[in-house]
Amino acid sequence: MSDNLSSIRGLQASPAFGLQIAAKLEAIAALAVDAFGQAQHGASLLKSVANHAAGMPDDHPAVYTLFSCSSNERGQYAPGPDEVKALSLLAGDPPFGIPPENVVVELALLAGGNVSEQARDALQQAQTDAGLARVEIDRLTAVVAETQPLRDELDGVRAELAATAQELTSVREQLEFVRAGWAAQVKPPAKKPVKAAA
Repeated sequence: MSDNLSSIRGLQASPAFGLQIAAKLEAIAALAVDAFGQAQHGASLLKSVANHAAGMPDDHPAVYTLFSCSSNERGQYAPGPDEVKALSLLAGDPPFGIPPENVVVELALLAGGNVSEQARDALQQAQTDAGLARVEIDRLTAVVAETQPLRDELDGVRAELAATAQELTSVREQLEFVRAGWAAQVKPPAKKPVKAAA
């Protein structure tokens, strides 16, 4: 891996992630496509694993860059030409479609970090959780689509009931108007004079 360092612009070996690596990661993050606009389920675990693997403080910008890049639509990066060259050398995979966990592990090794089996397992579990979250979202989307006709029918019934209620209100107002007219026309019966007692 160290033989490739001279070919990777802006990346140099160091005991921990340096500012140059953080800047390169931030450039990649700007190009990455995040399906939901934010890190998906499991991103907090990815963050803690990246922190553990790289030996970096929580507030280091590269930590946030790592976990924000690790949950795009296809579970892969979409970098530009320079990033493709750099990351393909790092991960040893074909250009484009580089799995994020490979990049995290390889960058940590490049920086002199020690990636434990526990960290690798946690990364895999985080990816599994993100995949399950996507499956659940797809399932809920399908349920919403299936129930749409029923919701439309209920909306129609609700509209009919609202129209009926409006008609009843109009009829009630007309009846009140007629009742008031009759009350004005009908005269009360004349009172009979009371005869005086003999």
